[in-house]
Amino acid sequence: MISVEWLGQAGYLVKSGDAVVCIDPYLSDCVFEVEGMPRMIAPPVAPAELSCDLLIATHDHMDHLDPAAVAEMERHRICFAGPKSCIAHFMQLGIGSDNLLPFDRGQKGSVGGIRLTAVYADHTPDSIGVLLEAEGKRLYFTGDTLYCDELGEDAAPVDALFCCINGKLGNMTAEQAVELAETLRPKLAVPNHFGMFAANTVDPSGFLTDMKRLGIPSRVLPVGEYVDISALL
Repeated sequence: MISVEWLGQAGYLVKSGDAVVCIDPYLSDCVFEVEGMPRMIAPPVAPAELSCDLLIATHDHMDHLDPAAVAEMERHRICFAGPKSCIAHFMQLGIGSDNLLPFDRGQKGSVGGIRLTAVYADHTPDSIGVLLEAEGKRLYFTGDTLYCDELGEDAAPVDALFCCINGKLGNMTAEQAVELAETLRPKLAVPNHFGMFAANTVDPSGFLTDMKRLGIPSRVLPVGEYVDISALL
């Protein structure tokens, strides 16, 4: 069984067997403290209680690499991964080299039965998306990205697509996310990167309507609850 828990924004916990991978957890309110943008929802888990084997930051922005949350985590029990800019930031936060995994575009890694590939994302100079493979299924997490022809090429074919739709601050719009889904034809499309900040959100209903029109199953995952994704594929 592949279980996925949405942490809000672009954050996820993915569990397969005994392995747990965390992607882009935003669990503090540091964006409010720095940028004046408060959270719209409470964190579903306290950073100190986050349990995972590997934590991946797709790029070095606070709502993806959350420095305040990382400072509270049991860092000696977690391996932290990401592109070069994220590795440098993790080091500044006191993460030792034994707990760091460079994860730039094209690089691969594994945790238990979960295989991971860093794929292209058009957001920051070294931002990545994540292709996660487990139990014969391929889950593609776009991370933050603009829409472009290269997007998704190195992740296809895709069973489940987890994509940003907010259309602001360097991310593709919901309409562009529909184009990506139409190209990849996943068995499930899950929108994200909305509902966290009032100044940077969007109604996902249009995306869901277009998915229905295209015959692609889609849903908004509940925040803070594991969902058996493998049962939907």
